[in-house]
Amino acid sequence: MHPADKVNRYCQCASRKLAEDISAEEVMGVLSGQIRKDDPRGKQKMAKAKAACANYLE
Repeated sequence: MHPADKVNRYCQCASRKLAEDISAEEVMGVLSGQIRKDDPRGKQKMAKAKAACANYLE
């Protein structure tokens, strides 16, 4: 598989995982500035999604 295809599949997987884990209220909080983009909870959710999809990069 071409490396770009691997990255694309990885990104699709990670975005699905994030969509499953982040609530609409959290998104609104980020957009309104009530939740900072670098909030540790968001970073933890991103790390979880990245780990769940790491197999696409192998």
